[in-house]
Amino acid sequence: MDRKYVPVSCDVYDEILSLATSRKTCEVVVTSSIGKTERFRGAIADVFSRDGVEYIELSQGEIVRLDRIQALDGYLPKQNPIVNYAFRIGEALLPAMAVLIIFLYFYTEI
Repeated sequence: MDRKYVPVSCDVYDEILSLATSRKTCEVVVTSSIGKTERFRGAIADVFSRDGVEYIELSQGEIVRLDRIQALDGYLPKQNPIVNYAFRIGEALLPAMAVLIIFLYFYTEI
């Protein structure tokens, strides 16, 4: 059974989109659902999401979950779920923090 999907960082997603746009043949190293390391070669034909899980499809037809990627054409994603989760919370709180800063700026004496 697959583990719960952990969204990849924005840096990893940007690297994936860059390779998909260039249609360059690349090597993808992944961890399978049973823990085995697998290697695929091909261009990224599609980046898509299904049921809250993000995938790439390679030109040879292989479909790979993004959170299973260990290396992508030499790029080593830093997949730290705790840090990734903290950044996503921070992004969600950014508007509230901006309002608080504006409030403190106008309503406190410095």
